[in-house]
Amino acid sequence: MHQGGRGLKAAVKLTMAGWLDTLLRRLATGIVLAGLATAAAHAESVIRIGLQEDPDSFDPARAYSFVGRIVLTSLCNKLVDTAPDLSFVPQLALSWATAADGKAVTFKLRPGVKFSDGADMDAAAVALNLDRAMHLPESRRKSEVAAIDTVDIIDPLTLRLNLKNPFAPLIAQLSDRAGLIASPKALQNPAGFDQAPACSGPFKFAERVAQDKVVLVRDPNYWDHDKIHIDRVEFRIIPDPSVRLANLRAGSLDFAERVLASDVTALKADPRFKVMVGPSLQYNGITINIANGAGGGSDFAKSAALREALDLAIDRGAINQILFDGNAVAGNQPVPPGSPFYAPERPVKPRDLTRAKELIKASGVAHPALELMVTNAADQTQLGQMLQAMASEAGIELKLQTLEFQTLLSRQNKGDYQASLIGWSGRVDPDGNIYTLLGCKSPTNDGHYCAEAEPLLLQARAETDAEKRYQLYHAAIAKIVDDRPIIYLYHPPLIMGMTAKLNGFGFHPDGLIRLQGVKYAE
Repeated sequence: MHQGGRGLKAAVKLTMAGWLDTLLRRLATGIVLAGLATAAAHAESVIRIGLQEDPDSFDPARAYSFVGRIVLTSLCNKLVDTAPDLSFVPQLALSWATAADGKAVTFKLRPGVKFSDGADMDAAAVALNLDRAMHLPESRRKSEVAAIDTVDIIDPLTLRLNLKNPFAPLIAQLSDRAGLIASPKALQNPAGFDQAPACSGPFKFAERVAQDKVVLVRDPNYWDHDKIHIDRVEFRIIPDPSVRLANLRAGSLDFAERVLASDVTALKADPRFKVMVGPSLQYNGITINIANGAGGGSDFAKSAALREALDLAIDRGAINQILFDGNAVAGNQPVPPGSPFYAPERPVKPRDLTRAKELIKASGVAHPALELMVTNAADQTQLGQMLQAMASEAGIELKLQTLEFQTLLSRQNKGDYQASLIGWSGRVDPDGNIYTLLGCKSPTNDGHYCAEAEPLLLQARAETDAEKRYQLYHAAIAKIVDDRPIIYLYHPPLIMGMTAKLNGFGFHPDGLIRLQGVKYAE
């Protein structure tokens, strides 16, 4: 019996389940089933999936993008996975047990697992991956595993993580990239892991063409091979959602992620396709560069009043209706209003141009201007233009810089930006939505925000009492809402389209595409 849930009490599990159920009732429009296959002929063992962006690194310690997580879900296994109800379930770790003082967690690993390059998946391999996450200079996982002090290999299938202090989000972090286990042999490749990535997932790497496609093929030695019915996965990079949909309709794709809400009704009406619409853990917002590199220190970085003015100039309701047909949830916090960690004392404020203009005047900046990076995806470009028009009505000039996704990520990491319109795919535990992006020492805090919320966030990471965690996060979020290092805009629904001939795909709020059990109709 795995005991990884000790970090959060049963009350939290029940509350989180209730939150998910509420979101499902609120957002889900169901799954449209139809009996006709797509008109285009294709090999039934191949699935072609349209992605909005080109993934970044496949190295678990370096990876950062949401689409990268999608590909890694097929390429790699984690110590722990999450079920559709957001509970934790075994993957490479069969069980885990937390010590009474909360300062050690012992994992029992699944026997007989091989990496795709033939090496054994064992405790030494897990220890190496965790060590890289902790100590690799460019690791983006450092804040996620910051509580780990040492790792003891008890035997080939048993290891113990010794913690500096109790760490409530540990299992949640190990259910994501911090828990992805790559082959040590591949990690030590002088040419770099991305040249020949190898993990223990259901598929192994075959080919990558930058800005075009990533191809994986079935690994016959996968430990859970009976659940895999697809022989080849082709991830195709198509930034424009309208073009992705056109490819799906034409039969050039079998699956498309992030379908536009405005296309759902027509796609539902076509019996050749299925549509899934449901809640997500994601948010989208404007990340302000407070103090990172050359882009830090703008008027908006220095002035909380200007950030508030920009916030009040935004009509979230209009964005929701135009981009999502009302299916998104307006937000101003890292977690959605239905979450138990949401701070209700800081609700979303309605648009208020009068107040925005007063704040601008009080700031002393006569003509406030802000450079805003936006990806070249059509829906994000449209959102950027909407924000630009809204801000101009308050007297704020948003200067849009439209960039390819990887370029945007690179500039954001280096601090070569003033503000970035970017989302976050969301995590089960609030720590993954808050400290990961806003913690003073987090390598993924690309705005270098560091303020009064920090001690509260650190306390919340170490607190295992559910009610005390709520209180700490409410207090921290209240400060973050006032500071606005990120101007949160909305929590989008997940909308995915696929050929009706594809069966067995299950909806999951994390938006990751799991191909276990997926097959084409006979």
